[in-house]
Amino acid sequence: MTDEDVISVEGGMVRGAHAADSITRIYKGIPYAAPPVGAGRWQAPRPVRPWQGVLNADRFGHACLQPLPARNAFMGQFGFDEPAECGLSEDCLYLNVWTSASSSDARLPVIVWVYGGGFRVGAGSHPVSWGDALARQGAVVVTLNYRVGGLGFLAHPELSREAGTSGNYGYLDVLAALRWVKRNVGAFGGDPDCVTLFGQSAGAAIVNVLLADADREALFHRAIVHSSGRMPGGPMGNMKTLPEAQAEGLKWADSCGAHTLEQLRDLPADACHGARGMWNLVCDGQIIASDVQSRLLRGQQRPVPLLCGFTRNEASPYPLADLHGSENFRTYALRSFGAEAPEFLSLFAHDTDATAIASSYEVRRSSSFAYQPWRLARVRSKQAQAPVFLFEFDRAVPLPAQAFHEPAPVEGYGAYHGAELWYVFNTLHTRPWPWTEWDRQLADMMTAYWVNFARGGDPNDGALPAWPPFDPELGKGLLLGNTVRAGRPSNHAALMFFERHFAGKEP
Repeated sequence: MTDEDVISVEGGMVRGAHAADSITRIYKGIPYAAPPVGAGRWQAPRPVRPWQGVLNADRFGHACLQPLPARNAFMGQFGFDEPAECGLSEDCLYLNVWTSASSSDARLPVIVWVYGGGFRVGAGSHPVSWGDALARQGAVVVTLNYRVGGLGFLAHPELSREAGTSGNYGYLDVLAALRWVKRNVGAFGGDPDCVTLFGQSAGAAIVNVLLADADREALFHRAIVHSSGRMPGGPMGNMKTLPEAQAEGLKWADSCGAHTLEQLRDLPADACHGARGMWNLVCDGQIIASDVQSRLLRGQQRPVPLLCGFTRNEASPYPLADLHGSENFRTYALRSFGAEAPEFLSLFAHDTDATAIASSYEVRRSSSFAYQPWRLARVRSKQAQAPVFLFEFDRAVPLPAQAFHEPAPVEGYGAYHGAELWYVFNTLHTRPWPWTEWDRQLADMMTAYWVNFARGGDPNDGALPAWPPFDPELGKGLLLGNTVRAGRPSNHAALMFFERHFAGKEP
């Protein structure tokens, strides 16, 4: 491809720009569906509107309207008004493509990124997920926007009466983007028959649900799941039924003074954020099956290779104040685990207030962020449908001193929720933090592992430290920290405890 190349996609012609390396070509802000505004609010994504002439795809499209964290808040590093060129808008259904292919015949593996953010925030344009480095390793990278907050996940009786169901608009956006990839990625040198779907946090939950939707058309051929999922058990396993989601949506709409469909669509878009933790995927029995979790457990899921894992300090940005203090910790154990409380307490130090506080982060990490990919790996490896590879990321990010206003955990933020993304995408250069030579080497290795997996369903290439396939009995994966080696996750015993505990509650 050259600077003069113009690519034809659905809707019209697009022209990208070269990255700084002069090898990778970037196409930003390509519309994959019509703007979901006006009558299109709370509707399934509609076909893209054709444009005249050549679209200069040199700027990211709008991110979906969402609340923004304070810049000096810890999670402000993932503030999705960055880069500033994007802006925030209800008109947000855009995607971006990075490719190093020299021609449309290259048939490179494709990686499609689905961001996290609790279904309330996020964008495919954030610097953490820029695809230059992955593209240089020989992949075509696609990052997409989907609707978040109330714009993406409001279920309401009036909306259901209009369309037969409601609440999964952001999920439908992801599906629409995947279908766009299947039809169009070949023009960028990508192989539509070698697509890896990659999600973190809420994005990983979406990947889980798509894994369980084995009857849908084959839109991806590998799956990568970081720090979340939709396996039953733990706080992240919860999924709302349509009646439950509609009841919450009705209450929210009434609080906004919107009592009719017309009033809902007249609400200012920036009034649709809702409270943190309010939005989720909805098991409506139509778009998302009501038995997603039982399908995952029974093996009724797409038999594709899986790479999954979590970080060593997932919960460090999310303290559980109810567990702070030795007495509070014991009270929580007795209330939550009953006869299992002695075993639980033997796993987590709590003899002093300080140790109880430290353990509270471990509890949240192991029972939610880590448990989900761990349980998915265990189930899928026992079913032996396709290879499974597990990782634990344990590199403390070298954050600048006093950069964030929240008080950090005593031991620091460490390898926090989302920390590994700076390394997988190898976007360390987008943050002026005191990265070391080892950070850069680790990022190079992780980028190579992830592209190897996208290419052939196996992260190994003979040059990198060996990453063993996950064995449910040995429980070994790859430990990525100050060294790179095979081994059991640091919280193996806790994960096994929560698996036994939650197993009794599985459908």
